[in-house]
Amino acid sequence: MKKVVVALGLVGSLIAAGPAVADEDDWTGFYLGIDAADGSLDYLSIVPLGDGRFDIRIAVSGHSMCSGAGAAVVHATGRLEDDRLVREEGELVCDGADKVAHPGVVYELDEDEKFLATQAPDDGRMLYFHRLSED
Repeated sequence: MKKVVVALGLVGSLIAAGPAVADEDDWTGFYLGIDAADGSLDYLSIVPLGDGRFDIRIAVSGHSMCSGAGAAVVHATGRLEDDRLVREEGELVCDGADKVAHPGVVYELDEDEKFLATQAPDDGRMLYFHRLSED
């Protein structure tokens, strides 16, 4: 239960940060994904930093790199490259644990800007994030 409360608290802070700049570009927004492999809920926030980079935060209800596949947060920065958002290597913080390096990934935005797709860094399966916030 504590893990769920921590994840929901993090999601609340991500929601509060997103709407203030949601109209600045096509990538900015708040997204939700459900991992088909483990059923975890993955909340993704993308906010521009003003220097061509983006702040990327993901709250995950269960992460394979955490003990017991517990809740986690990923924090990274990203940059646009060839119509894709490249997430640089970031930090993973498992519930109650220290920060560890987390591999970078590449996000692709669909034509209608309704969802993002990326490959999971651990096994290459596709992950999809559906946009919850509007431009």
